[in-house]
Amino acid sequence: MGELVPLSDEIPEEARELATELRRFFKTLNISVRRYAARSNYDPATVSRYLNGKRVPPWSFVQGLLTDVTEHRGHPLQHEAFEIIRRLHRAALQASNARLYAVQALQDKLAEADKEHRRAELRERVLVEAMEARQRRIAELENEVLELNSSLLEERERSATVDQQVERFSATEEELARLREEVQELRQQLAHAHELSEQAEARCERLEEQLAEAEDIARAGQEAREQERLETALQEAAEFKAIADRLREEMDQLRREAPTRSEPDPPKAKSKPKRPKPSEGQILATKMQIEPPAKIAAELVRLHITNEMEAFRATDQVTRSYTIGEIGKIVLEVDKLSNELARSMLMMAGQKRTAVEIFELISTFGHNTVDGSSNVGRDAVTWYTWDADWEGIESLMRLLTEAGHHELASRCIIEAAKNQNSKNLAKLLEEIRGDEREFLLQAIARARNEEDLLELIVILRTSHGALFDEVSAKIESDAPQRSTGLSQKMEALGIL
Repeated sequence: MGELVPLSDEIPEEARELATELRRFFKTLNISVRRYAARSNYDPATVSRYLNGKRVPPWSFVQGLLTDVTEHRGHPLQHEAFEIIRRLHRAALQASNARLYAVQALQDKLAEADKEHRRAELRERVLVEAMEARQRRIAELENEVLELNSSLLEERERSATVDQQVERFSATEEELARLREEVQELRQQLAHAHELSEQAEARCERLEEQLAEAEDIARAGQEAREQERLETALQEAAEFKAIADRLREEMDQLRREAPTRSEPDPPKAKSKPKRPKPSEGQILATKMQIEPPAKIAAELVRLHITNEMEAFRATDQVTRSYTIGEIGKIVLEVDKLSNELARSMLMMAGQKRTAVEIFELISTFGHNTVDGSSNVGRDAVTWYTWDADWEGIESLMRLLTEAGHHELASRCIIEAAKNQNSKNLAKLLEEIRGDEREFLLQAIARARNEEDLLELIVILRTSHGALFDEVSAKIESDAPQRSTGLSQKMEALGIL
């Protein structure tokens, strides 16, 4: 648990986006998962599941991670970055567990209501202090009025002084009347503020009750989901057994009809140990030995419609077990029935075969199309270069160039620049040399998805300083607008 493993393709998109952001922040700490688990009082396996997208973490874990990252960097996380993480967490929670999302939503509302309550209390204290200050001033002015009345009586005989005292008395009376109006207004505001404070407190109490009820429902729902999953698994097991029994009967029938094969007598002394029941993919692969591509294609499409998991296993078995020539024929037959499944078969074949076998597929079937428009040759190059190393890519380019497929040879580098994950692409940049390296840098700058390009730059900046400078310079020279946008994003996320 010291290092993070690649994200699984099976996790939901919302969980993947959240896990990607959490991993990016976690990597800035430069510590292992086990060490961080000890630091934050979590189980290492739990932290690993949070960072690998297998489980949506509680918001308290996310807040703790962001706090640790802020302390490690020495400057606070920008508000935009925090909001991005919060939105991703809520989306992942909603997609994975609606009841827990409802609980989190109520917790958010409770926190906001509590914040409103504290603001109302603060305003109430400010208004009380303002009213007390004005009441003290009123008392001072009333004393002053009394003194002026006394002075006015004493100085009545001196006319000049009387006029001044009268003016001062009138001004004081006006200020006193104004202050009394302000005190009255402040009292009304204070009453309103007190009412708002009581309403906020009542709302907090209601939300606490709703939160407790939602948590009870969520706990009950979790138990119901577990029971539902168990019932579904039992139902699927029964369906798989029925399908396996039916296909086993078909296999027995085929064996009886084959003239050159004979079944051995069952042993009398000992009974044979039970073997695991074959999957539909294994049964389908066996049937390929005696059935034409069109029938195999129809069976694959039937599985694709009725059971996607078995269709995936069957397709995987076919693309692993048979020659490129046989696979090409089956793909073209499948394309007549399901464009989606045909492209999926091409993808799986491209990722499991050597450069020589991919070249054979392109040479034999490259002129055909799949899905009505997608060329087999271009698709084969795309899927092969998805995660191939430089040795394999260079071998396929050499074969294509010698055969005159110059456009497809160039596409090998372009597709690698677009689709390879950032770590593999960094390794590829270290291995490639000459004109191909310059072409790869150009393709990265112009063709790679902006999000993937940002990830590549972050990885290079962390552990490949020279490559970081080289790729950054290429983006700035060949795609200056993308360079500006990437710089702004990195600054907003606190990377620069």
